[in-house]
Amino acid sequence: MTNKLVLKRIFIKLMFSNHIFKYFQIGFIFTFGLLSTLIAQQPVIITDDSDKYLLGLYLEILEDPNGKLSLDSVTAPEYSSQFTPNQEEIPRYGYTKSVLWIRFKVLNEKDEVSRSPWALELGYPNMHYVDLYQLSDEGKVVKMTKTGSMRSIQTRDHPYPRFVFLLQLPKHSEQTIYLRFQNEASMTLPLILWSMTEFMKVSQETHVLNGIFIGILLIMIGYYLFLFFSLKDQSYLYFALFTISLLLFNISYTGVAYLYLWPNLVLWNRLTIPLFIGLMIISFLKFTETFLQTKIQMIKLQKAINLLLVVIGLFIILTPFISYRFAIISMILLVIIIFFLVLSIGYMFYRRGFRPARFFLLSLLPMILSILLLILVRWGFLPSNQITEQSYLIGSVLFIWLLAFALADRIKLFKDEKNIANKNLKESEEKYRTSFESSRDGHTIFKMDKTIVDANPKFIEMCGYTKHELIG
Repeated sequence: MTNKLVLKRIFIKLMFSNHIFKYFQIGFIFTFGLLSTLIAQQPVIITDDSDKYLLGLYLEILEDPNGKLSLDSVTAPEYSSQFTPNQEEIPRYGYTKSVLWIRFKVLNEKDEVSRSPWALELGYPNMHYVDLYQLSDEGKVVKMTKTGSMRSIQTRDHPYPRFVFLLQLPKHSEQTIYLRFQNEASMTLPLILWSMTEFMKVSQETHVLNGIFIGILLIMIGYYLFLFFSLKDQSYLYFALFTISLLLFNISYTGVAYLYLWPNLVLWNRLTIPLFIGLMIISFLKFTETFLQTKIQMIKLQKAINLLLVVIGLFIILTPFISYRFAIISMILLVIIIFFLVLSIGYMFYRRGFRPARFFLLSLLPMILSILLLILVRWGFLPSNQITEQSYLIGSVLFIWLLAFALADRIKLFKDEKNIANKNLKESEEKYRTSFESSRDGHTIFKMDKTIVDANPKFIEMCGYTKHELIG
């Protein structure tokens, strides 16, 4: 028998020996327990050093594909052990159909005694259903709130465009927070825990920034409507309508409209985002049509524009009768198609030497990039942060500002062309007058009723009348 075979049999006997197997089991359990302890999420420890806590890396997540789990289910051992630690600063799951349960723990170790609650903010305002359960260290439910954009505004703890939950966190007591999220739109979960003082400060800054953006758009709308009524150019009307649609989309998307303009109109609030996206597309296509004069210059492409207008119109009509997820995803795909179509049309006009197409193309680039960034974030391909979430605001302002130059350049181009035409006409009239006056033959100009309007010197000489006597 070879040495290798002997060693193999000894190893097998040792492995199946009861004592060795028990030691192996104990070692495995100890190692697994140690790793579980290291991997488990640590509680958020509130101290005097900070008034803001980003919760992303403190979260544990459980995905519920069927949406049937309750609080009792997820707190039971069977599902409680299935929560997995989150590895991102902001969890994102794209357009998932699953319900997400999130769990984290908070331990208040502040020395300063305060009765003010803490504000738990969900930074994404388009969450249809959000349920919060606060459990004490004894496992009892001390707070339950059910809210969301598909529920009454009265269900919110605090009047704010985004969702804010006010939490009482007793000192030296570990509280467990469970959140249930269900959404037909994108699932993006930026969660921040604020002290109330810091939250009020930040919320005021947010209101100011929103007010500035809305103010800029209102000024531009008034300016373009004034130019439309002054110049009778339809391009300005369609661009004013596009800016109005953009403003309505922005205040709907950020939750401002539901809070201040149509509170408690839940069904209407469901329709606003896909509706205003559709109106933005229609008004922008009509603006492109009039600005670049595609009806005259590109008849084949105009047919494609007309077809898209019909498709978008049908989507707007059908929005109340189709699922929100399908409506949003369809609108996003149409936005991508239309942006690249319009970009191609603008490039063709630029190649033809149409001067305003330069600003038209330049204005499209920041808008397209910012919208693509936001789409990639909503689909879960890019991280959600301040830059990617706010990019569409910056892109929108640049788009409107640069298109103002395009419109001004177009008006200047038409004015230059009119001046050149008038100059050519004047030069032509002067040449004709010189030829008319210096001709050796007699010439007259008659009206339709054969009365004389003008006569050259040779004709006057031939007739023997004065010019004053002949005219009329």
